[in-house]
This record gives sequence, structure tokens and C-alpha cells, in this order.
Amino acid sequence: MVSDDTGISSSRVSLIKDFVFDVDGDINLDFFNVAIRSQVYVSYFGQASDGIRVGQWDLSMQRMKEIPFLVPPRTEQDQIVQFLDWKVSAINRLIKSYRHRIELISLMEQKIINDYLTHGCRKNRNLKKVTDNVTSRWMSDIPDNWKESKIGRHFVIKKRIAGREGYPVLSITQRGIKEKDIASNEGQMASNYSGYQFVYPGEFAMNHMDLLTGYIGIASQLGVTSPDYRVFALEDTDNCYAPYYLLLFQLCYKRRIFYAHGRGAAAKGRWRFPADNFKRFIIPLPPINEQREIVESIKPIQIKSAKLIANIEKKIETLTELKNRLIADTVTGKIDVRNIEIPEYEFVREESQAEEEFDAEGSDNGE
Repeated sequence: MVSDDTGISSSRVSLIKDFVFDVDGDINLDFFNVAIRSQVYVSYFGQASDGIRVGQWDLSMQRMKEIPFLVPPRTEQDQIVQFLDWKVSAINRLIKSYRHRIELISLMEQKIINDYLTHGCRKNRNLKKVTDNVTSRWMSDIPDNWKESKIGRHFVIKKRIAGREGYPVLSITQRGIKEKDIASNEGQMASNYSGYQFVYPGEFAMNHMDLLTGYIGIASQLGVTSPDYRVFALEDTDNCYAPYYLLLFQLCYKRRIFYAHGRGAAAKGRWRFPADNFKRFIIPLPPINEQREIVESIKPIQIKSAKLIANIEKKIETLTELKNRLIADTVTGKIDVRNIEIPEYEFVREESQAEEEFDAEGSDNGE
């Protein structure tokens, strides 16, 4: 696997129950930790597996024991750990700066959309103060020809249990409502979907169980979703344009405006939006032709923001691939670091990324 002049020898790593590694010999545990997580060793897991179950490797202990592990001299292990800490920290710092740019772009987009949704896109108009004290904390004034109204006057909550399986299962994600691939067994799965509720095309579905990580979307197809979610439909189509209110409700998640109206145990990720509070929630009611105008004005802003973020995410992906390759090549001796002088550096830990999909299971009896 490597040339003889590297000083690396082939050894075995024994395993104890639940794949806790019992490392033999003079091995730097930090070296072992970074090596076993690297691409070169993870690639062995498929060979040591009896298949994939629920999105995870179903590993065979006996075959795991047969994976060869390359063990350089202890001094070189120590040097590898320092070298990778130095180089990976530099890459992590750059990735962190790119992610910060994404946050700034998203915040600027939210600010502009917030202004459009609450003030419209027409300039030099008279404004009036919002009368509801709670609402005024995030929407202090609106154009004088707009009205304040309650969600319950225009939308109606639905709860229709499917009663059998066979329908597409829909998940609410940060990228919209998507059909779940239940055949893959990945993510949160239910043992039976007959208790799930219908969502019809054009209806809203929201994860109101967790106002921190939840989201909302409009269904484009017939399907079923968790009974813990809230499904509701726009009934007042004479005065309300669904795409406008989708943008408004999504903003209420992103800016945690709904959060102030929740109840439950926030520390346990269960800060829910009770149905009565939802129906009483105050929304702006512009003339419907202006709602359409606002939506069309926001589209180019979203497109521009999405392009900027996509370009940055591509750079992050490239840096992540570079980091993984660097680690794999270093722990296997393809990169010789024995004579490299390590300067002083600031250690930067890799930031974990939040999941984009949220899917609640169980039943909701509170509607």
C-alpha cells in the first residue's frame, strides 16, 4: 500500500463489544481516531459489512478485525497529528468564513423580504401603526390601505387520516415538501403509515411541533404526512394569494416570530404552536393584486441569493474534499511529514451542519 522507506508497518487492530476499539501497541490515540475516520479506512467498512440497515453499516465484527491498519513509528504518529491539526485548522477556518458569508447573505435576504411582505414594494406611501401589541414587535407598521387580520379567518385546519398505506409519504424540509423514499429506510421511519394524514395539492403543511427546527411548505402532490404536523388550506382565495402567505409563514419560522406564540418544553425540542394561537395569529392583508406584485418582486431576490449561496457551498464542498484527501494521504504515508516544521497555529474545530429535513412521528390529538 505504501513504499518500504516510509517506515510504516502493517498491523491489526482488535475490537471489543459494540466496536469499541482496544488499541494494541504504542499508538497515539489521536492518530488512530483521525485515521480510522479517514476515507481510506471508511472505504473498508463496506467490505466488512453485511449490508446497510436503517442508513448505517451493519458491520461484521470478524471482518472488521481483518482490516489492515498502517502503524507508523510513534514519533511519526505524533508528527502526523500535529501536521493535520495545523493544516485542517487552516481549512476549517476558511470553511467557517464561507459559512459566515452564507449567514450574512441569508440575513440580508430575510431583511429585504421582511420589508416587502410588511410594507410592499411601492415607494413613498403612507403607513399606519399596527394595533396588536404582540404583532407590533415584528411588524410595527403597514401601508394605510392594508388591513390586519387573523389566520383563522382565511385558512382552515384539516385532519384526514388515510386509513391505509400506499400513498406517497411527504416530509417537510427547508427546501420544500418532498416525497420520502421509504424504501431506503433512511431518516425517521414509521412502522406503519396508515395513521398518517392526507395532504392535497395546494395545501400547506407545517411542522408546528418544534418552532426552532420546523418549517412549512405547500404540497405539489397528493400524499400523507405525519399526524403530528399541521395541515391547513386557504379558503379565502378572493383576498389571499397562497404564495404570498407561504413567504410570510416561512419568514415567521426563520425569524422565530412564531416562537413567541408557542408552548411546551423548548429545552427538549418540543416548543409547539397550539391550534388556537395559530388561528389568532395576526397577519397583514394587502390587496390581493399587491400580494401578487410582492411575490413577483421577491423572486429575483431569492434567485440572486440562491446563486450566491450555491457558489459558496461549492467552494466549501471543494475544501471539504481537499481536507478529506489530505487526511487520507497523510495517515497512509503518501504525504511524508517527518521533516516538516510545524509553526504556531490556532486550532479550529470542524463545525457540524444541521439536518435539513425534520420529520415528526406519532399522533397529534391537539387539533
